[in-house]
Amino acid sequence: MLFKLIKYEWKAMMRSLMPIYGAALLLSVINSIAAGTDVFVRMRNLLSFGFVDMILSLIQVCLAIFYAIAIIGIFIMTTVVSVQRFYKGLLKDEGYLMFTLPVKVWQLTLSKALVTFFAEVISIIVIIMAIDLMSAGDSLRGVLGLLELPSMIIMEINEALQKGNISVSDLINIIIFIVEFLLMALASSFAGIYQFYAAMALGQISRVQKVGFSILWYLVISVALTVIFYVFAFSGAGFINAMGMDMDMHPLVMLHIIFGGMLGYMVLMLGALVFITNFALSRRLNLE
Repeated sequence: MLFKLIKYEWKAMMRSLMPIYGAALLLSVINSIAAGTDVFVRMRNLLSFGFVDMILSLIQVCLAIFYAIAIIGIFIMTTVVSVQRFYKGLLKDEGYLMFTLPVKVWQLTLSKALVTFFAEVISIIVIIMAIDLMSAGDSLRGVLGLLELPSMIIMEINEALQKGNISVSDLINIIIFIVEFLLMALASSFAGIYQFYAAMALGQISRVQKVGFSILWYLVISVALTVIFYVFAFSGAGFINAMGMDMDMHPLVMLHIIFGGMLGYMVLMLGALVFITNFALSRRLNLE
């Protein structure tokens, strides 16, 4: 059932985002062709009238502005559609139907969060493609270079191991750092998504001005998370300093503690937001 929910949400999300994707790619092609062929320069030289020159310059500027708006709009639209899908799908009239399905609340919210996460990934890919079309393949070569980077790193590490420039323990530490970073990025992405969900779920408890209270709850949660982060960071730093661990500890161990602490904070933050969202929807939902 969870897979069906994800499939349904994905189709709905893509129906909303495909127009902005198409617009960004189309404007990239048009601007790339115009820049590569100097069509506006040629037309101005051919039709050297003041009014025509002004119109051509205006068209050229407008195309560049629309392209920039489309690129920025992809980020904005992804967030807006995600919020809209959650609000309409669970907190408006459609919510009556969704909550009658034989699934748990956490499955409903997880399906939307997963779709939002993958939509963000697709949006980043589309933006890279749009920039690539404008830069005549330069960004694509950069992306391909990034794809080749893991194999190059493996070759360099293998060579360093053979020459004795790096130890096996150092290699293990590097791998752990990469895993910790990826897990932090993943937890941070989902925490950002569930922060919107938690704010809307709490805002729905109110009988009036639900949207206004959702915005207020989002601000409250943001401030609370910021305060908790600084308390967590300063407390951890104070504990390490008080114990004298920063003087005797190996730098790699210290980095693992920092990375592990950040990962723990992200996971706890995500868990709290997931709990708030599901609890509010399960116990306090008000669809009136």
